[in-house]
Amino acid sequence: MIEARSDDVKEKKPDPSIYVTAAKRLGVSGRDCLVVEDSVIGLQAATSAGMSCIITYTSSTANQGFKDAVAIYPDLSDVRLNDLEALLQNVVAAR
Repeated sequence: MIEARSDDVKEKKPDPSIYVTAAKRLGVSGRDCLVVEDSVIGLQAATSAGMSCIITYTSSTANQGFKDAVAIYPDLSDVRLNDLEALLQNVVAAR
């Protein structure tokens, strides 16, 4: 398993370092990544890294502005991997 933890980078979100580090470790381009976040700070970090981001909000973040998210879900219980793959393909194709 390849991962990036918050202690692997100096700056915290909304700085994109955590996502840039994860993409480098995976050997993928940021444009090929789909981030799942629950806050506007995480969304800012993901989009600053050049990544698409979906939001699955919490009760404390539900009222934040998620205008840059490619999708917003109250939870992921009805979302399947193939749904997310198709979403990312459509976003990449539209760029």
